[in-house]
Amino acid sequence: MAENLFLRKQLALFREREAKPRGITRFTRIWMVALGRLFDWRETLVVVKPETFVKWHRTSFRMFWRWKSRCLGRPKLPGNLRDLIRQMARENATWGEERIAKEIGSRRILHCNVTEHPTADWTTQQFRETLDEPHPFRFLIHDRDAIFSPAVDITLKDFGICVRKTPKRAPKANAYCEPLVGTIRRECLDYLIPLNERHLRLILKEFVAYYNRGRPHAALGPGVPEPIQGRVPASGHRHRLPVGYHVGSTGVLGGLHHVYRLEKEAA
Repeated sequence: MAENLFLRKQLALFREREAKPRGITRFTRIWMVALGRLFDWRETLVVVKPETFVKWHRTSFRMFWRWKSRCLGRPKLPGNLRDLIRQMARENATWGEERIAKEIGSRRILHCNVTEHPTADWTTQQFRETLDEPHPFRFLIHDRDAIFSPAVDITLKDFGICVRKTPKRAPKANAYCEPLVGTIRRECLDYLIPLNERHLRLILKEFVAYYNRGRPHAALGPGVPEPIQGRVPASGHRHRLPVGYHVGSTGVLGGLHHVYRLEKEAA
């Protein structure tokens, strides 16, 4: 029956072309491809070459799966959830200023804070909270942002700090600060949605503790700036744990990261 319908359709195409020459419509191609799946069409195909008919089959297959993916894909979010996401995006967009002080030698973050309206006075206060007396620091590098006013540099000189400003149009001069900001965004803020400024401050506080005490740094050997565990006993083999020890882990930021350490096994 399918073969007869296939032949009749081709005959109808011949008659249509005699009356009014025109191409084969998409519906006709899909219909012939569907019929061709029910019998061996190679001996009955006369209107086009076999290569063309196979091309119709592939095109129909792609159209079918495109339609199926659209119908069975991820369901749309309810309208109230979409409105909530837009509202949170608008509100969170105002918190864009986090100030971070980092010690280059040890890769340790000394201070981190957040504000909605950064000013020179606020920045000066952050340095006062960081530079306790006595301190071992000699130099401070910062860019030419307006919040680093001359008053800020004068305060730093009172602490015995020599200020070095980065050159204009020299992004490589921020080779330590900019990667740190990118690390915080990629490994922390891209995965969490702060609800308010206080929540953002708590998130950064926990991440800074993890950055200093649990996150390995390749430049340190690898190592961590503030290791929470002293020298561990040697096992005699690089791929074996010391006898009587096992690896313990502590979740950070709800399990986003983990801090690992050697722990003695219970007796």
